[in-house]
Amino acid sequence: GRKMSKRDGDTAVMDYYQKGYLPEAVVNFIALLGWSPSGEQEYFTMEELIKEFSLERVSKSPAVFDLNKLNHINSHYLKQSSDERLADLILPFLREEGLFASENLSSSDRQWITGFTAAIKEKISNLSQAKEFIPYFAGTEKFPLDSEAKEIMRKDTVPTVLDLFRRKALSSSQLDSPTVKTILKEIGQELN
Repeated sequence: GRKMSKRDGDTAVMDYYQKGYLPEAVVNFIALLGWSPSGEQEYFTMEELIKEFSLERVSKSPAVFDLNKLNHINSHYLKQSSDERLADLILPFLREEGLFASENLSSSDRQWITGFTAAIKEKISNLSQAKEFIPYFAGTEKFPLDSEAKEIMRKDTVPTVLDLFRRKALSSSQLDSPTVKTILKEIGQELN
């Protein structure tokens, strides 16, 4: 068989990056694939991994790739990250959906993306899932909002709405279309 070059491993990690996983989550996840730490600790910085790692604790059995585990680790790091950092990383996924196509973002665009990120970051386990939330927040041609939601998302109220949405979303156990509609309705009543 062909020798595995350094590039192969590289593209795999880049691949996850493009799917919306944070590099520190991927590193943490890969480290735990075939190795078990001595204590209960689940999240490791690079420095801690280097310090903790020992060959004695590397498992003999083949590693099982558990996507749920990766999502779990990644959502931990998403919560830890600043909204600004995540906004930069979420932007390509928004662009895939036809939003913010122009190279230069206005400061209100930046503000919108950061607010959107803050509103959803506790609810996603990887950044590509941000795309599922666009319809609730962006009144673009591609995602027509019903008139009620459009009314709520007027320019001047966007930061307030995103903040209220975030708080309500955090207290609801799931976020699906009907729940979001209800939340937006409540917000509409509160703002009037």
